[in-house]
Amino acid sequence: MSTKGLYLFVEGADDERLISHICSTHLQESYTWIKTFQYARKKSDKVCGFLRAIEAMGADYIFFSDLDLNPSISIKKEKIRKVFSNVEEEKLQIVV
Repeated sequence: MSTKGLYLFVEGADDERLISHICSTHLQESYTWIKTFQYARKKSDKVCGFLRAIEAMGADYIFFSDLDLNPSISIKKEKIRKVFSNVEEEKLQIVV
């Protein structure tokens, strides 16, 4: 087992319930702890600061976002990265 933690960035409470149930079940063997973080109502500079802190502590994260009415996953990813500039591409997951 890893001694590393994992943060799951989710938009809101409904996403938190779904993602934490699915991901915790599949990832609990790979991480010492898994925590969720609701970002939708947070200022972008606070979220970006938290992402930097996670990197500095050596933890991992997965950043989830809904596709919503966007025409493609790549367009949604671009929009997310404009708001949260330091989200790593490979850690950004769009939920359809």
